[in-house]
Parts: sequence; C-alpha cells; structure tokens
Amino acid sequence: MRKLKIPIPPKPTEEEKRAKIEKMWQEAPMDYATLLVRFKNNERLLHYLKEFPDDIEWPKDRTCKNCGKPLVAVYECSPAWTWANLCGLAGYEYACPYCGKLHEFQMTMMN
Repeated sequence: MRKLKIPIPPKPTEEEKRAKIEKMWQEAPMDYATLLVRFKNNERLLHYLKEFPDDIEWPKDRTCKNCGKPLVAVYECSPAWTWANLCGLAGYEYACPYCGKLHEFQMTMMN
C-alpha cells in the first residue's frame, strides 16, 4: 500500500496575516468600530468580535433574508470545558449587522 504525500502549505507570516486583514477591512461594507456598535446587544457575538478580530469575514455570496444587505461571518468557539468533556463546537455564525438577525451557524469543528 502506497502512502500519499500531501503537501502542507506553509503558515502565513505575521506580515501576510496583517495584509490580509487590512485588505478585508478595506473591502468590507462597514468598519470594525461600527460593527462592534451594531452588535452591542448580542454579548456572545460581541465577545467573539473582540476576541477574534482577524476571523471576521464578509462572504460575498450571503445576504440577509430580511433586508438584503451583506452578512458578516464571525468565528465562534465553545468554551474550553466543552472541549475537555468532548462536546466542543466551533464554526462561523452568520449575522446581519444592519438588522441584527442571526442567520445560521456553520460548524467547522466538533469533538
């Protein structure tokens, strides 16, 4: 039986990460400060916006079913105790910063 060799891409440098984040915010429909204000009443989402500012995305293919404006995808991860007890989840929460509606959770990790 042959072993497949799958190339592992190199980790991005800090400069590459910073450039990616700057580009994302230049193309974003609203700035980071405005986004924080829009979600001030949603403590859970606000926590992740502050904790993982580089894991925010503005997917071009998703719009709000309520108002038709672009959704923001915020990376979320359940607390450490859930991972220790084998019930952890992580993924992207899609929410509308304009009308405040939460749309869906796309799970990317589970244990």
